[in-house]
Amino acid sequence: MGISRPFPNSVNEQLTGNMITRLYRPPEILFGSKHYNQSVDMWSFGCTIAELFLSQNKKHFFHANSEIEQLCVIFQIRGAANESNWTDCTKLSLYMDFQDLQAQDLQELIPNAPKECIQIIDQLLQLDPKKRSDINKVIYYIFQKKQFYIFFLRFQRINGQMKMKKKGQIN
Repeated sequence: MGISRPFPNSVNEQLTGNMITRLYRPPEILFGSKHYNQSVDMWSFGCTIAELFLSQNKKHFFHANSEIEQLCVIFQIRGAANESNWTDCTKLSLYMDFQDLQAQDLQELIPNAPKECIQIIDQLLQLDPKKRSDINKVIYYIFQKKQFYIFFLRFQRINGQMKMKKKGQIN
């Protein structure tokens, strides 16, 4: 989804905006941010988890054909970015106002996903990169909260769709 490289030691060092496959690119990069961190990878991870549960006829969670359309699709699902849900988003060089777009219910959009997965997807797909879960929080949730089974054992691909395994069916 991106390129493996170390993050700069200085917060003033600018990074490229042409990073990460567009369909997995977070809104801060689409808005022109040149200063970002590992939270961009967590956004991509959230997209990937969501896609595990999509129907056979939908391949990508945020499917679009251009960067502007990509932002539209993101905000149609997650709600429009504004100062109340993403501090300083209006200061990004390519910021555009997508007013009147309300967040949709992820469980309704991804009905095949268990609610525990929806919670993780919601935490990973936060518009504000500072509010996104980091990998430590995700691992804690999966392992310490005994959710490993739900994430890795409880679903299987049936006819191209992710389906929940029946209780007691692990193979």
